[in-house]
Amino acid sequence: MASQYPGGGSGVFFYREAADLERSLRADASPRARELAIQAKRLAAVFDDWAKLRAEPARKAAAVRELFELNRAVLEYLGAASGRKPAPTVPRAETDDDE
Repeated sequence: MASQYPGGGSGVFFYREAADLERSLRADASPRARELAIQAKRLAAVFDDWAKLRAEPARKAAAVRELFELNRAVLEYLGAASGRKPAPTVPRAETDDDE
């Protein structure tokens, strides 16, 4: 599925995050990995249709929360699968600020 956002914006950022999570699980055939990958693919579809949710900020916020929860679950799963605890990561938006 190719995102409808050629240039950028929050929809494409979240779409890419969900798609990256799905890709990170592709090689793992375990039931848990498949479950997480299906959830990631479904979320990528939600973010691909992001523009259609303009009038529904509560649904958008719920989708973003679900993405963060899924990100945490995938990191925990991959960390357990590799035998080490993953370092927590927090997606951050790119800015022009040099703080």
